[in-house]
Amino acid sequence: MYLDLKTVCFILFITWISFTASAIAETGQNYYDLGVFAYEQGAYENAESLLKKADEQGGSNAYVKFYLGKTCARLGRLSEADSFLSQAGALDPDIPGLNYEKGLLCYKTGKYQSARGFFEKAAAENPSDALALYYAGISCFMNEEYQKALEHLIGSTELSPSVKTNAYYYAGICHYKMKELDPAAEKLGYVAMNADTQSLKQDAEMWLQIIRSEKTQAKPYTLYAKAGLQYDDNVTLADVDSDLVSDESDLSAAGYLNARYSIVRQPQFDLGFGYSHYQTVYQDLSEYDLIGSMPEIYSEFSLEQVTFGLSYIPNYYWVDGESYLMQHQAGPEFRWLIDDHNEITLAYSYYRNNYFTEGERDGHTNEVSVDFYHGLKDFRGYLLCRGTYEDSTASAQDEYFTEASGTIGFSYNVLEKTNLLIYGTYFDKQYDHTDSAYKVKRDDSRYFASATITQQVLYEWLGISAEYTYTNNDSNISDYDYERNTVAIYGVANF
Repeated sequence: MYLDLKTVCFILFITWISFTASAIAETGQNYYDLGVFAYEQGAYENAESLLKKADEQGGSNAYVKFYLGKTCARLGRLSEADSFLSQAGALDPDIPGLNYEKGLLCYKTGKYQSARGFFEKAAAENPSDALALYYAGISCFMNEEYQKALEHLIGSTELSPSVKTNAYYYAGICHYKMKELDPAAEKLGYVAMNADTQSLKQDAEMWLQIIRSEKTQAKPYTLYAKAGLQYDDNVTLADVDSDLVSDESDLSAAGYLNARYSIVRQPQFDLGFGYSHYQTVYQDLSEYDLIGSMPEIYSEFSLEQVTFGLSYIPNYYWVDGESYLMQHQAGPEFRWLIDDHNEITLAYSYYRNNYFTEGERDGHTNEVSVDFYHGLKDFRGYLLCRGTYEDSTASAQDEYFTEASGTIGFSYNVLEKTNLLIYGTYFDKQYDHTDSAYKVKRDDSRYFASATITQQVLYEWLGISAEYTYTNNDSNISDYDYERNTVAIYGVANF
């Protein structure tokens, strides 16, 4: 182990002190000088010993008390520090730095109002003291005096660039607390780009995500759209009918749109309407071209962490330009925001199914689902677990079935502008009656997996997305066995 020259000299110096202290004049001045030197070098225990000797021999000296207070504070003995600083102030209230040390002591003990007063006095005494102004701002922040905190924090950055990232972090939160979301995002964005520590960077990114979410929720509308090309190695009508399989591959143009608008938006009540549209146009297999049109009327009532919603969605599907299925979907939804990281959603949906060309499939579906969302601690993503159970009846007994499914997945921002979404679902579908054609009760297991990566480009609302999906349906009736792979690339817009 090697010691640098400065450390060696300091050790020799302190050692010399211990052997020669008895020879120093009894005025206490030399002990004071040596104590201040030890304090400045960070040797607080030696500094305390020397300063106490100076205090014993020098009588009531304001500066000795002042440095004893500072030393005890650095050693974590705050009550002793308070006593020594009070004695110093009683002897000489004009000691340079005394107000700053008193402010720091009050700050450490949670007395933020008193801390603010001392720091503001220190800043007035020394207008170039950026730290005094910075801590005055933090003290105001802790007292929820956000406007005054902003003034001090921004002022400290003008005096010293070294405090800018930390000051901007708290200034950004002040803007957020004052509902000034744009300047909040601007300052926290600076911190996320320039923070010296990973923890500060992650904290800034967490607040940025919260701000983006609130800005989205504050808008009376949302709009999401994607369009692109998809290659399918086994074309199906999986979105409305997983049994209709072509056993052929094809390329298609595909698009999806979802829009919502709030007619009434109040703190506890939301009423609005929406519209979703899905469409595929195949290059060769036009008989599998699918259009889905889904208008929606919804309402939500919120009370603290609980939200109750009710919606009605008439779904209408066309296949190859002909009417295929009309569904009336309605039901309530219950959401419980457990804390900042966890949410549970419980929903019930009733479907009235009307098939235009297959009347034997007309009937009813009752569905119950439970979703659990867990936001990751760095707020860059979430985990999802979902369980669903549905019971369907129809005009023909062959179409009676129950289906249970389980989904697990996660979404994560792997880079600042890159999101990865991966999830998988297992379906267990069991028919109630013996199939009239195959003379057995049909039992299907379907496995579905999807991976999507989305990259933001040019604008915050614009991106490109690549998606892969895999489906495997395993049935005890071999005619219903199939595998399907799709690869797609989309342009994405999200307002």
